[in-house]
Amino acid sequence: MKFGTKGDDRNTVSTQLMKKKRKYAKRRRSPTITGTLPALPFDLVAEIFCRLPVKLLLQLQCLGKLWKSLISDPKFTKKHLQFSKVFQHNHHLIAYTTGVIDKLILKDSTIPSIFKAAMSTSRIRLTKLWPPDILDRESINLMRVCSCDGILCLTHEGYFFGHSAVLWNPSIRRFNMLPALGNPGKKVRGSTKYSFGYDYFTHTYKIVAVSFFYDKSYEVLVYTLGTDSWRRIQDLPYYGYISEPGVFARGTINWLAHESSSSHNIVSLDLEKESYQKLLKPNLETNSWTLRALMDRLYIIASFKTFVDIWIMKDYDNEEPWNKLYRVPYMQVHGLYPNDGPLYITEDDQVLIYYKHWEELMVTVYDSKSGTFNMSARQKINGFYSPAVYVESLISPCS
Repeated sequence: MKFGTKGDDRNTVSTQLMKKKRKYAKRRRSPTITGTLPALPFDLVAEIFCRLPVKLLLQLQCLGKLWKSLISDPKFTKKHLQFSKVFQHNHHLIAYTTGVIDKLILKDSTIPSIFKAAMSTSRIRLTKLWPPDILDRESINLMRVCSCDGILCLTHEGYFFGHSAVLWNPSIRRFNMLPALGNPGKKVRGSTKYSFGYDYFTHTYKIVAVSFFYDKSYEVLVYTLGTDSWRRIQDLPYYGYISEPGVFARGTINWLAHESSSSHNIVSLDLEKESYQKLLKPNLETNSWTLRALMDRLYIIASFKTFVDIWIMKDYDNEEPWNKLYRVPYMQVHGLYPNDGPLYITEDDQVLIYYKHWEELMVTVYDSKSGTFNMSARQKINGFYSPAVYVESLISPCS
């Protein structure tokens, strides 16, 4: 056997050492090879996670108990909600229809995808949602969809098998059937208007039900999420018929009360104090107007023969709380008029408006800066009703 010289042995050892160094350096450059991730402070991980979409966070829960504990922590869910409200890609438009044998169909689309379709000839892509089975059996009289912090409040003309309303978070697929309103005694309950909002003082969600009876009396009930029953509060102090559910903005529920065909009031319920006040309204020069809420701000939509004025409330305590934002002309399409005004307003003043034309829901974009409609953006969503905007969230409707 022939052995090498000392120089050869040294060269061999040197070569082996160089290979090991290169292999070690390569492993350090590529953490995925070793299956480990670089260590990050837990607080920094939480900061990153609270900016992620809900779908991804639900997948990350499978990584272990630590991640599941973080994502389900109430402080984390609230912080995630704050970012979700800011990031437009977490905002969704939802609408419903009924299919074969009145089976409920709920679909949604992200707000950015709607605006993207508005700037091109592509169609709006709708994603089918999977609501609780109870809604499939009771879809025929579904009448209202409203939202607060990612939770949808679905109300019904009658009852959901003895329940008054359903709270549902489509992002996490959790729902809560609210209890019945209770026996009114000898009175016969006619219609009930439900509203849904958040009490910033007690940090609880509240559902407000205004029930009208056939003897022309009414009562106001409040359900606080986490309790097991409704309780009655002070009746509305201002006389007038409420034809629509109240809208939530800045810790208050606000109704349009009709005293007569020419006299309307805005009645506001403070969810913290559970007390009412009558809000000032601007000089609208029309009796045809409605209340709406967008991104926690209260709006008035005033309709005229050829245009719609959009007003926003700046401050409840201001002597002149209202400011007129836009005057939106009607589109020059026969029989096509705004249904309920804007659905969404972007930071650069692009207004998403929906129209109802027979059984077709149509949405388009109005550029308030140029005063023009994007005609290519007129999108048909056949057979869909009650569109609403909601944000992705981890907030549970059960507590």
